[in-house]
Amino acid sequence: MTPHLYLPGPWRPDDVALPDRTRHHLAKVLRQSDGAAVTYTDGRGTIGHGSLVGDSISRGEESTVSRPPELEIAVAAPHRQERVRFLVEKLTELGVTRLVWLETERAQKPPPSPDKAQAWVAGAVEQSGRAWAPEVDGPVEIGALQGSVAVAVPGAGAPQWKELVESGARFVVGPEGGFSPGELEALATATTLGHMAQFGLGSATLRTETAAIAIAAIIASVRTPG
Repeated sequence: MTPHLYLPGPWRPDDVALPDRTRHHLAKVLRQSDGAAVTYTDGRGTIGHGSLVGDSISRGEESTVSRPPELEIAVAAPHRQERVRFLVEKLTELGVTRLVWLETERAQKPPPSPDKAQAWVAGAVEQSGRAWAPEVDGPVEIGALQGSVAVAVPGAGAPQWKELVESGARFVVGPEGGFSPGELEALATATTLGHMAQFGLGSATLRTETAAIAIAAIIASVRTPG
């Protein structure tokens, strides 16, 4: 399989410099040497076909991939780092365009540092062959979310997924202890000019990352023609 590299711009006119991490991975893990074919992306829609030359990639034919439809998920970070990493990687692979960390009363751990989150995003972009990387923002308080939102609530009814997608709603997933009544009230107040819908994901109580990944997978399926 041809290696796919996430190399944020700006790029030089004729080549793209390789970070030490990427160069080491190509040489020591993938056993790639000079002349090896690679694909590369800036994570903003440009994707190219080039070759490995020393500590850089020689730029070849490039094209632009349209930005995927907006899909924003606001979520409280899970307690354990490996679960946070899994969440970031899978949402990236599934085409989420923006991930927002939430500050909540019942969250047990702050979100990862921006550098750590971006490293996980990079690995997932490379694994999945995507041309777009999600934005990762926050943390923000629940009351700062505005517009139309759809909140995952255990025990709530199943949603009309197509209608939610067409509404452009932001999907919201709370911590494993759930949102407090005050947070739900603050969210309802903040979205007065939009709309707040509550929906469930079956009869089981899901972990935070499971719920967020399930939402992204369902939306990807709804948006897939056929």
